[in-house]
Amino acid sequence: MAFNKTPTEWIAGIVVDGAFLKIPLTSLPQLATSEVTGAGADIRKVLFAILDAMAVSFASKPIEDRPTKFTATRSTSLPAEFTDKIVRNYNFTAELDVSGVEVVAEPED
Repeated sequence: MAFNKTPTEWIAGIVVDGAFLKIPLTSLPQLATSEVTGAGADIRKVLFAILDAMAVSFASKPIEDRPTKFTATRSTSLPAEFTDKIVRNYNFTAELDVSGVEVVAEPED
């Protein structure tokens, strides 16, 4: 196969509804409704869920089906011995065209 740039190929159920981009919570398994709005809302949890979902989606694709001009990686480490915490790092790299600061097109097959 080849790289499929269609957003629904990468985020299940993503749609545009009027002026809103909507992503179903089922596509962000680490995120609960209570973490988006109300007293338990936490932007860090929202961002973590989005970043993790994108890194997992990218890694789940066969190499030949991934873009080459935009990459995503995730790594996990233990900051110290005998701790109950882990550190997760995300790296997203985009090759941009300077004339319009747009993502460079992928090569055609």
